[in-house]
Amino acid sequence: MKNVIKMFSIIALAVIIGFGVVTCGGDDDNNGDKDNTYPTNGRLTISGLAAHEGKYVYAEDSGKGFFACQSANTNNGGTWILGQISNGTVTLNVWLEGMENYNRSETANIKIYIFTSQSQTFSTLQNPHASSSLVSVTFASGVGSVNASTAFSGSGNSSDFIYADLFSDGNLAITGYTGSGGSVTIPASIEGKPVTSIATLSLLSNPTSLTSITSITLPDSVTSLTGLSFSGCTSLTAINIGAGNSAYSSQDGIAYNKAGNQIIRYPEGKTGSTFAIPSGILTIGSSAFENCINLNSITITSGVSVILREAFNGCTGLTSITIPSTVYGIETNAFSKCTGLVSVTFATGSNIGDNAIANNAFPEGSSGTGGNSLKTAYQTGKAGTYTRTSGGSTWAK
Repeated sequence: MKNVIKMFSIIALAVIIGFGVVTCGGDDDNNGDKDNTYPTNGRLTISGLAAHEGKYVYAEDSGKGFFACQSANTNNGGTWILGQISNGTVTLNVWLEGMENYNRSETANIKIYIFTSQSQTFSTLQNPHASSSLVSVTFASGVGSVNASTAFSGSGNSSDFIYADLFSDGNLAITGYTGSGGSVTIPASIEGKPVTSIATLSLLSNPTSLTSITSITLPDSVTSLTGLSFSGCTSLTAINIGAGNSAYSSQDGIAYNKAGNQIIRYPEGKTGSTFAIPSGILTIGSSAFENCINLNSITITSGVSVILREAFNGCTGLTSITIPSTVYGIETNAFSKCTGLVSVTFATGSNIGDNAIANNAFPEGSSGTGGNSLKTAYQTGKAGTYTRTSGGSTWAK
């Protein structure tokens, strides 16, 4: 963006062609403030945005020679006020650099950015809900229009996802979901970039969208997934992973690692009150059963060696659990907030090291917050059954 502009000429031009002096702020040093203020001298109408209905739009050309602001609003102190999509269309007042002669045609290769809220700072403009490929638009006397229906690439319903290149390596992480729910397919690529990871969707998702998801299908490109990825998907009954995925697999809607020796995630909304960990599982992953409130009986099969942090966090329906003798480590908060858990049995032969049961691994009190009473009792009592009263803080053999 040029720092030196004949401001009086452009202001006069804006008044002559009737766009009004709506200002856009230039951030020449990319620090989030408004170094220069330019009056708008053009208008851009973008159609074909029905997939993003109700969301907000910012646009600029590839050379950053024009900036868009919502009509009748100004850029204030580094905050961009964006135009809202209505009936698949939005009209933006824009500043066109170098358009001294308003009768001249001006062609720009623009990129369109979609946001879920109206006001954006310089920093948040770097993390859009979605962005388009370059689209060519010609302005005649300062007015341009373009249909962007094919400008947003990627398979599946990619317009419903919030995503980011978190590590600047050309790979995308899904960080949120704003669609209508139901059966959701994660796209293999967006804007030509592979989708390789699913972050914690609950951080940026529309809450109603998140709780409306009933099944999720992952592409083969996803190689990073955790138990927290689908936390908050309370209606989720199945996670589907194809045979071509190199990192993960699924069976009966439950996600496992490819080797089949670690359970990654049991869906929160899966029906059925009982579940037995399949044979061959060595590790129960972090948050693998978090908030699975439908389960009241879980069998941990002999052969499991480690129960990772928060594995059963929030399983309020669980009343008893047996820890097989093969388990040698239980991480922090593994059973925290299991408010109904009143009986824990360590199988005959159990000999977990004194420090291999982490602090706060088991619930205490009515809230089920993790505590160390059971850990302390086990250090002297070893194998056997330990109980507490409902809501109690003290475990005893």
